[in-house]
Amino acid sequence: MKKLILSLLVLTFTFGLASCGDVKEKIYINGNVEETIEVNTEFTDKGIVYPENYTLRKSGLVDSTKLGNYQIVYSVYSPDGELVKELNRFISVVDTTPPTYREKQNFELYAGFNYTAYDFIDYSDNYDSKITISPMNIYFNEKGQKQINIELKDSSGNTSTYSKTVEVKFDFVKLLEETYKDYPSKIHRTEDIQYTSVSFATGKSIAYFSNTESIHYLENVTTSLGKSAS
Repeated sequence: MKKLILSLLVLTFTFGLASCGDVKEKIYINGNVEETIEVNTEFTDKGIVYPENYTLRKSGLVDSTKLGNYQIVYSVYSPDGELVKELNRFISVVDTTPPTYREKQNFELYAGFNYTAYDFIDYSDNYDSKITISPMNIYFNEKGQKQINIELKDSSGNTSTYSKTVEVKFDFVKLLEETYKDYPSKIHRTEDIQYTSVSFATGKSIAYFSNTESIHYLENVTTSLGKSAS
């Protein structure tokens, strides 16, 4: 009799284990356990498969507008309220899109002037409000054809490059006007002889004759030969 009771207990326990195992095999994730989505795109949770009359409790949210790693936990309970199985899904929100740019209208470029990347392009990015731009400051020290390469990089390391060959001019009068734009009274012009000069110190000035494209340094002096030197 004792052997019979023991056999029945073992059989019941074995049946219980088999039933629990069968149920667990019927609980599984739809789709991939690990997923990667692009930032600012919609995430669709494919959910899990589990038996009828069982209860699913899900925790965890995915914010597809922010980069990061997210986790969703699926907990399945039996009709008796017992936790039968717990599954996890891992979602990575990434940015793989490089910044884009729009070229501004062509304009004349001059040697000796300071420019920035914003003089040549406007940019936008699908995630970052600010990105790294290199070089930001652009300067030409001589005239001729010059190559511009401006790299745009976002916080995820995505890059795009604006490249263009430009023609740089040299205009001494414009250079004087740019240098002394905050002190316009220092610049003097005589149109009839195409003469432009700027006084940069007492008794000292620089003059440019556009008809001969010659630059003169002028200084007031007192000698037996005269009162000025060029």
